[in-house]
Amino acid sequence: MGEVQPPQATSTGPVVHTTSLSYFSRRTDSATFGELATLELHRRGIEGARRVGAVVDGAVWCQSFVDLHYPAAVRILDFAHAAEYLTTIAQTSGVDGSLLSPVELVELRHALKHAGPAAVVPLLRTLVATQPTNAELASSLAYLETREAQWQYPQFIAAGWPIGSGMVESANKLVVEDRLKGAGMQWAEANVNPLLALRNAVCNDRWEECWEVIEREQRVQMAVRRQTRARRRAASTEAEAPAAAPARIPPARRRVRPLEAEVKSPHPWTCAWSVRRQRELAGAL
Repeated sequence: MGEVQPPQATSTGPVVHTTSLSYFSRRTDSATFGELATLELHRRGIEGARRVGAVVDGAVWCQSFVDLHYPAAVRILDFAHAAEYLTTIAQTSGVDGSLLSPVELVELRHALKHAGPAAVVPLLRTLVATQPTNAELASSLAYLETREAQWQYPQFIAAGWPIGSGMVESANKLVVEDRLKGAGMQWAEANVNPLLALRNAVCNDRWEECWEVIEREQRVQMAVRRQTRARRRAASTEAEAPAAAPARIPPARRRVRPLEAEVKSPHPWTCAWSVRRQRELAGAL
């Protein structure tokens, strides 16, 4: 996703640049991908944009993606993608070789870009008609005809839209493949999307912001795990505790004599003889 800047004039014609790029990538099915991409699209302000253009190939899921997020978007068939279908038709072998020579193919592509479908569709139909049994050729023509509104390139260029999805292809290489398809890299499928989330944070220049969210979430998960372990230990301890002993019946109380009755005089031998007591005994003798 990016912001389209006004066209810049060059010797070869106007050039459109797209800036402020951000990325969202996941490995999943197309329907889930469309739902997951909602957050990034709304973060970039798609609902408040004055104009939205979608440069995509002609896949059905791409159209469904645009329908989900911005049905009124200008839909542009990637020029290189359309040119591939022209090449398929032009290089089909006929009676005298390829239906079109390399020079004629270059002229056809130029006409497609600067004159639009009206200048090339009649020629394509004539070429396909020469090969009535070639189902692949007919399929290529049908693909282009059903998407004719998406390859009105002269109108798109005049309105300042890009007509190529090169930045998407480049992102696929530099954002995704560079981190996942390097030499010797092997990934378990369960680890791909977590890595892509981190890779998107780096390439979107939001690492610090995203890491704060990740750290906060990890702290919450750690607290939940601690609480879970504590509950398990408590349940295990309760299960392993021995059965409570039967209540002990206290013995019958004995009659206790007063404290004074239990006090005995000390034995004489354990008492020290005082001088006074010795004199008394000596006088008595």
